[in-house]
Amino acid sequence: MGALGGQIAAVTGGTHGVGRAIAEAYEREGATVVVNGDAPAKAAVEGLLDQTANEHGALDIVVLSAGEVTDGDPIASLTDDDWQRILDLHLNHIFWGIRRALHHMIPRGRGRIVVVSTVEGKLPRPGASAYAAAKHGVNGLVKSVAREVGTQGIAVNALLAGSTEESHALSKLGRRNTTNEVAKVAVLLASPSVTSITGCMFPVDGGTMPY
Repeated sequence: MGALGGQIAAVTGGTHGVGRAIAEAYEREGATVVVNGDAPAKAAVEGLLDQTANEHGALDIVVLSAGEVTDGDPIASLTDDDWQRILDLHLNHIFWGIRRALHHMIPRGRGRIVVVSTVEGKLPRPGASAYAAAKHGVNGLVKSVAREVGTQGIAVNALLAGSTEESHALSKLGRRNTTNEVAKVAVLLASPSVTSITGCMFPVDGGTMPY
């Protein structure tokens, strides 16, 4: 039995990219995994978590990974609609998911929530103001919620993924697939045997972010 044997996991954005890599890694480690695609709407996020808990009788692990890198327009020309769309995709999706996950986890007194964020939640680039603001919000949300529920057996952490190109250019450690590296750390953070890691930001970026 693997590190996640017997665990029930739900992964948003689990049909491609980082989300898919995490879902596949969890399955290899013995978890039962339910996924959806990039569906950051409130009903889709909450529906996935409710479905998983109802069909399998538990919700041990939630991974919130839906959403692609979003540039948007320069802040001076960014419309209200585009601002809201980016916040829904990258921040509100995480809020809806965390809130619903806790609805299932708090009564059981245990659970693991893993949020896929980005290094731009610490080191933003020009021309992506809404995206950077959303990711900063995600990182703050993770830290705050971790303090709220840490005494209730629930760990909440974020993975700060870097771009594959930058990671390969900067890394001298032989890492050839940043996505798979993110998945490996996600397995660690979901493990029920890891009990003292919460409220942390884990960069997996080949040295893009020095601290």
